[in-house]
Amino acid sequence: MMKLAIDQDRAPQPMARRREVLLPPAIILLVFAMVVIAIGGFAYVGGQQQGLASLRAQNDALRAAASAVVTVDTDAAHVLNGERGAMAKFFRDSETVSALRVGTLDALPGIAPELDKLMHDLSETTSLSADGNGDQARSKFTALHTADTVQAVADAAQTAIAAASAQISEHESHIQLGTLAVLLLQVLSGTLAMSGMFFAFRSSAREAFGRSAALRSADTSREQVARLFEMADVLQSAADYGDAN
Repeated sequence: MMKLAIDQDRAPQPMARRREVLLPPAIILLVFAMVVIAIGGFAYVGGQQQGLASLRAQNDALRAAASAVVTVDTDAAHVLNGERGAMAKFFRDSETVSALRVGTLDALPGIAPELDKLMHDLSETTSLSADGNGDQARSKFTALHTADTVQAVADAAQTAIAAASAQISEHESHIQLGTLAVLLLQVLSGTLAMSGMFFAFRSSAREAFGRSAALRSADTSREQVARLFEMADVLQSAADYGDAN
């Protein structure tokens, strides 16, 4: 009876055993959920990186377009000064402005009409100069105040670049936070996975101990039964001897 009471005390309680059985699957589900969230985090970070690359490309294109406008205005001034080869460079840079303005400067509010007028005025004054009317071309160039239009284009481009730069900073902050969150999730997933392995090992060890205890108890019971039979045989032999006498 004492041995039975001790075995009952050592046996795991039903609620504790139920918790040990349910805990590993719960950990597995948590790890799976964290892996799914981590994949979503990678997708989010990837989207932010794409947006960041797009904004940087937009800024670079705006800078290039604004710089091309300044360059073509300078080329026109060289043409008006009668410099040899300046007209060919003016034509090349005008084509560059036409190519770069699409999707950049033309997208800025109110800039497209101003830029059209600027390019028309520069083309007209340089043509006058090329035709031998240098004085008239320079007078008209001065009266048109093209520098003001160039400055307006540059200011609008700079404003757009500043706004895009602010968005770039936001994207970089989101990328940093997203990356940190994904790393933390990976650490937690690894910790939970190790915890699941520990509890699974502990449960297996407990079951193995239980089986070993059951085998020992069965062996002990067989030995006790064997002794009882031996004692019964001895008693029976003694009884038979007494009857014979």
